Amino acid sequence: MAESSFVAPSRRWPGWVAACVWAIAVGGGAVTALSLAEAHRQTGRAEKAEAHIAALQPTLVAAERASGSIPTEVEIRQLAADISRLNALAGTRHLDLAPLLDALEGALPASVWAQSLTYDVERGTLALSLLSRDEATLPGALTAIEALDALEDVILERQVRRQDGQDSLVQYDIRAVAR
Repeated sequence: MAESSFVAPSRRWPGWVAACVWAIAVGGGAVTALSLAEAHRQTGRAEKAEAHIAALQPTLVAAERASGSIPTEVEIRQLAADISRLNALAGTRHLDLAPLLDALEGALPASVWAQSLTYDVERGTLALSLLSRDEATLPGALTAIEALDALEDVILERQVRRQDGQDSLVQYDIRAVAR
């Protein structure tokens, strides 16, 4: 009897074709799984970046405001002219308080401390009360204050003995004029 393809079809490589189809399916599944994992990782990175952008937004706004508030050269010249005009209206001023305090701090010995200080920057008048437990240190402190270049007309206005609990203190009240 003759064999025909209708009765018993001949399959030459059915195992190889099935194996290739399965290999392609498994490979495609692996690629899909890796793609999904990478997409998940990228989503996490994007969320972190968005959170970082949100955290930096106030800094960016502050930087934009600051860059917008930097005066131009013309505006700086105008400000300098305004300051000169206002200084002329205010009149002469004497030494600022910060350099004066620095000079006083350097002049006073450790055993002498200031109880009170009054300074008028417009007039340049200084009133200072010094205290010490040791009466011998105050004349040296007065001499050091008189030697300061920042002050002139240094006068010892009064010397007072004070009792503070069990401590006996000596107080010098000094007046001076800043240059």
